[in-house]
Amino acid sequence: MSRKHGGQSRGLTSLNAREVETDVAIVGYGGAGAIAAVEAYDSGARVVILEKAPRGGGNTMMCGGYILWPTDIEGGTAHAEALSWGTTPEAVCRVWAAGATKVKQWADGMGFTYKLRVHAAEFKDLPGASSISNLLVDGGGKAVFAALDAEVRKRRIEVLLGTRATEIVRDTETMEVTGVRALRGRTELFVRARRGVVLSAGGFEFDEEAKSNFLRCYPVRFWGWQYNTGDGVAMAQKVGAKLWHMNAMSAGLSAWFPEYPSSWRVFAPSTGFVVVDKRGRRYCDETSLFSFRHTLAYALTEFDLRKNEYPRIPSFMIFDETTRMAGPLSPDLGFGVSSIPKGLGGAPKWSKENEAEIERGWILRGDTVTELASKINSAKTWNSCQKELGTHYGVSMDAEVLRKTIDEYNQYCATKDDRAFGRRPETMTALATPPFYSVALWPGGPNTLGGPVRNEKAQVLDSAGNPIPRLYSAGELGSIFGFLYPASGGNVSELIVFGQIAGRNAAGERPIPSRAKPQGGRHRA
Repeated sequence: MSRKHGGQSRGLTSLNAREVETDVAIVGYGGAGAIAAVEAYDSGARVVILEKAPRGGGNTMMCGGYILWPTDIEGGTAHAEALSWGTTPEAVCRVWAAGATKVKQWADGMGFTYKLRVHAAEFKDLPGASSISNLLVDGGGKAVFAALDAEVRKRRIEVLLGTRATEIVRDTETMEVTGVRALRGRTELFVRARRGVVLSAGGFEFDEEAKSNFLRCYPVRFWGWQYNTGDGVAMAQKVGAKLWHMNAMSAGLSAWFPEYPSSWRVFAPSTGFVVVDKRGRRYCDETSLFSFRHTLAYALTEFDLRKNEYPRIPSFMIFDETTRMAGPLSPDLGFGVSSIPKGLGGAPKWSKENEAEIERGWILRGDTVTELASKINSAKTWNSCQKELGTHYGVSMDAEVLRKTIDEYNQYCATKDDRAFGRRPETMTALATPPFYSVALWPGGPNTLGGPVRNEKAQVLDSAGNPIPRLYSAGELGSIFGFLYPASGGNVSELIVFGQIAGRNAAGERPIPSRAKPQGGRHRA
C-alpha cells in the first residue's frame, strides 16, 4: 500500500522495484512521525514515511487529546528533571520545556478548539509543578491525528502503509546511517535516505518478552496501538544505540480479559468501591490511587519473597449493585481500545450498566461477599490467565479475609473515618446493596516510555554517548520522561517538540551522493 497526498510531491524517487530514494525516511506514522515529516518537508527535504499498520495514527489517534503545556521554561525544565530522577540531562529537559511552552500557539495555528486546564501536574509537590497546564483538544486524539494527517496530505508526502521497517542501514566506513530496510508483504525494500532517518515507531506495549524483561512488574496490559511491538527498540539496538527509561511507563489500572490483547481503562462510576489484592486485602486509599492515573501501576509492584509472586497482580475492584447501576466501569470517552475499528485492534464499547460484561464473565457476581470470593477463585477467566501467564499469577482469594475487609470498610464508612488508609470522608460509601461484584485490575495504560537515548538535538546516542550519525528519534520511543509521567498530554507535548527538532535536523544534514547500493546490513556510500 502506498499513499500520496495532494500537491507538489517531495516524496520518494523509485530506483527499481525494490529500492527507493529520499532525503529523510520516517519510521512510524503516528503523531511524532507526522510532525517530523512535515518539518523535514518544510525544511526542503524529500520525505517518505514507513508504517507497518494498514493506516497511520498510533497512540496519538487513541489518546484523550490532551497536550501538556508548561507555562514557563524554567518551571518546565525543573519539573522534567524531577520526574526523571535526574536520568534525563538538563539540556534535554530544557529544550523540551522551551518548545513545549509554545504548544498553545501551535494548537492555535492548527485551528484546534480546546479547553485549558491549569495546575494539571499529577505530582504537585515536585519542583516546577505549578507551571504545568494542559489543553484538551475537542475531538480528542482522533482530531489531533486527523489534523496532522491533513498536513501530510497537503504536502503530498509519500506514506508507505503495510510496510514494516526491519533494519537501519549504515555505511561500513563512515558509520553514517544511510537508509532503512523494510518488508512490504513478501517484498524486501531498501529506502535510501540521503540525509537521515527518524525513528518514531512507538513503544513496546505489545511485546511480551520485552515487557517481562524491562518493566518493573509483569504482566502489564496496555490499551494503546497494538502495532507497537518494539520494532524501533530492536533496530536501534542493532546499530549500537544506548537505551534508557526501559522500566518506565504511562500506566494505571486496566481491566483485561483473554479474549482481547488490549485492556480497558477503568473508572469507578461511584465512590462505593474498594480495591483489594488477590488475597482479599485492601492496600491503599483507593481514591488517592486513582488520582495518579498515569503512574499508579507502580503501586502494584510489591513483591512477596516468600510466595514468589506479586500479590497485587491482579487486584480486584469490589463494588455493589448501587455502583454497578451508576454507570459503565469503562465509559466511552472517545479514546482507547474502543475508539478504533476492530480491524486495527479495536474492541466493543463497554455496556452502560455493565450487563454485557457480567454475561461474558468479565465482571463476577455473588449474592454475598463470600460467594463472590468463591466465584473469583473458580472463574474460567483465571484458567485462561494461568495458562497464558503461568501459575505465579493464579488467584486464591480468601473468602473470610475478603468478608472481613468489606465489613471493616463498611464500619469505617459509618463513622466516616478510614483508620486503615485515611480515605477522605466524602468518598466513604458503604458496600451495602447486594449482589456484589468484582472486576480484575492489571497494571496497564497507554504506553511504555523506553527506547534509544536522544539528546537535545533529537539525535540517537550510542553506548559511549556519541550521536549515531544521521539517526534521530521522536515520540514515546525513548521518551524523556524516565520515571514519573507528568500529566495528561505529556507524550503529545513531547512528540510535537522532538518531532519538529528531529525533522528539521535530519533535513539539515549534508546529502549523501545518490543511488548508492546497499550491501548486507550496511552499505557503502
